[in-house]
Amino acid sequence: MQINRRQWLQQAGLGMAAIAALSTTPLSQLFAKPYYNTHTGMWLFNPELEEDPPLKARLWNNENPYGISPKAQKVFQAQLPEANRYAFSHFATLRNAIANYHNVKPENIFISAGSSEILNILAIYAGQKQRSILSAFPTFDPMMNMALAFECDWEKVPLTDTWHHDLPAMEKKVSGADITYICNPNNPTGTLLDPEELKAFCQRNESRTLLVVDEAYNDFLDDPDANTLIPMVRENHKVILLRTMSKIHGFAGLRIGYAIGHPGIVAELEKIRPYALTINGPALQAAIAALQDLDFMQYCRDKNNETKDYSYRIFDELNLPYEKSHTSFISFGIPLTGDQFLKSMRQQGIGMRAWQFKDRRYGRISMGAIEDMELFASALKDVLA
Repeated sequence: MQINRRQWLQQAGLGMAAIAALSTTPLSQLFAKPYYNTHTGMWLFNPELEEDPPLKARLWNNENPYGISPKAQKVFQAQLPEANRYAFSHFATLRNAIANYHNVKPENIFISAGSSEILNILAIYAGQKQRSILSAFPTFDPMMNMALAFECDWEKVPLTDTWHHDLPAMEKKVSGADITYICNPNNPTGTLLDPEELKAFCQRNESRTLLVVDEAYNDFLDDPDANTLIPMVRENHKVILLRTMSKIHGFAGLRIGYAIGHPGIVAELEKIRPYALTINGPALQAAIAALQDLDFMQYCRDKNNETKDYSYRIFDELNLPYEKSHTSFISFGIPLTGDQFLKSMRQQGIGMRAWQFKDRRYGRISMGAIEDMELFASALKDVLA
């Protein structure tokens, strides 16, 4: 399939076309509403589009409520006088820093404006030849939805009843997939695959499909190193791993992400985006400082675990079913439809999300600061009273 200039601008710009691919709702109506129904049956909710009542707790985008590392803040502020310059000179510095941090080679690293940019580049890669994509369902699916705009095929394998990837079922379909996407830990369920089972799956199938493993939430695990596939990259296996600095590092607004992968796969990404003009210089420099601030990362990990434990106690008190999460969010069963629940919570000043799977309805909350979670708990009790 040939991509013309207009299609390139629409897809690489990641704006209107990407949103349009997520919903059949006309854009004029979409932006007039604070929520809309999308591909997975998940209700996305944007509290910023509705001003009344004021938002009290922002628990819908899995952001880090503790901000970015103080050391990274200082570097970012110091670099602002250079913000009028392109960041080419800093690009290699960050790539080398990331490579050293993960003990891989610079040619294994592809830096991007958040991991979402890599997902969109992969969607363009899929669209070039209408390649097919295999994934679990539900999962984090922007890449698949953008690929659908290129008329690619998307094979969905339902999660198990415990919300885990069904790797045996996926393996039966791998031979028909050009790209296989695995989000681990998974979004929106927060579940984690056994690292040895996932590694074995990848080893068996790396010659049959392009393996994309999204490790956006790996840093929130108690033992991140035991659950990453980075050792496979060091051994030159044909996999690509996605990382973002939007989560534990708090860079959601600064937009830094990266891929760690086989050099051949990285080279394919560079063909689609040869110039890193989407990334700003101050953020590149701040990212280096953030990677070095291990104490801040541990602080965020500890606080995240504390607020998860608090939330579990609330769900137990209200007899709401949930699965313990390995991420910075939790999904839990709700007795209302997604739109009813989100509207009611929004009236209490709480912004969050909900989704549906196998005719069961779930809410999903990001882990805020403890004050945010207390507001959430109070609102939840009122809504369910």
